[in-house]
Amino acid sequence: MYDVCIITTIHAEFDNRIYERQANALIDAGMRVCIVAPWNFARRSRSDFDFVQTKPAYSRGARVLHSYRTFLAALRVKARVYIFHDPDFLPFGWLLRRLIRKPVIYDCHENTPEDILYGKDWIPKLARRPLSFLVRTVEDAVVRRLGLVIAVVPHQFRRFRRLGADVQLVRNFSSFVVPEDFHPDRAVLYTGDLTCDYGVYNLVCIAREMKRRELDVPLRIVDRFYQDEKMRRHIHKIVEDENLNIEFLESVVAQEMPKILSKGCIGLSPISDSPNKQLAYPTKVFEYFMFGLAVVASDIAGTREILEHGRLGILVRPDDFVAWVDQIERLLNDKEYFEGYVRAGKNAIRETYNWGQEEKRLVSYVRSASRKEFG
Repeated sequence: MYDVCIITTIHAEFDNRIYERQANALIDAGMRVCIVAPWNFARRSRSDFDFVQTKPAYSRGARVLHSYRTFLAALRVKARVYIFHDPDFLPFGWLLRRLIRKPVIYDCHENTPEDILYGKDWIPKLARRPLSFLVRTVEDAVVRRLGLVIAVVPHQFRRFRRLGADVQLVRNFSSFVVPEDFHPDRAVLYTGDLTCDYGVYNLVCIAREMKRRELDVPLRIVDRFYQDEKMRRHIHKIVEDENLNIEFLESVVAQEMPKILSKGCIGLSPISDSPNKQLAYPTKVFEYFMFGLAVVASDIAGTREILEHGRLGILVRPDDFVAWVDQIERLLNDKEYFEGYVRAGKNAIRETYNWGQEEKRLVSYVRSASRKEFG
């Protein structure tokens, strides 16, 4: 009998929240954990948990079948509490709860209805609003029946509380440890996803402005296009055709991220000003803070809150690429200006944005859920 079974269908291998934060926190708290996921567990950084490896879905159309296979795998795992992470698993999460009569927690760390409306370019425009409504309806219905939710931002916390659920807010603060020999390189860095709403075209425009000014530092970007090969080819072609000083870094598993974060001294968060991103926290910013990178970020609601209206990092309009490069140049050339933001970010991690307090909330919530009786 496991204490916790963690389930994911589509999240990337050793996802920061699922593996580095949640699984590690529960294991370190002395719980027996089993992870059901389509990951290559030979690459795991620790061996003190069990796993069930499922076959990954290689296309969006295959996700329903993949979710069903994942459900069957989870059904065979005997645990006191089950936690799942993917909205496509919602109906199976409810079915799992019905069949096993154990607590099933929905860890909601995406604003899926809003993302469908504003961030899923591959969905035909006419289908986005009805699909968003359908997903919100299913999400609400399943949450009412499960009664247990972990939220990642206050907007989700308030939404699910209104549905009568027992909700715990566990924010996505960085859980990495900074190596003693860590030395950031003189470069500009972006480590997030490469999609339109995360600002992939903003990065291209920033690189164009850097080239126009003959700024002699690279813009380094982690190759996180995932399965969008069309976008990858398109962006790589722009970089090659225009001879932009963009270097693509290989995407790595979560435990190797400190190596990536040493590749720059300025961290960018160029997300677009869309309703779904206004509700989100830019989680990469917390990693930049921790590793001593000065932050330049889009001036939108969620980011503005995290950067405390510019006190912890520099806010610029997402589409003002001259202003982006103005700030990059000043940080590179004004040591006092640069070090002021580095100190502010590190202090924020130490005093507020640290994983330690979130970890305690998570462990306490899961332990409390394990004591609930379901008939």
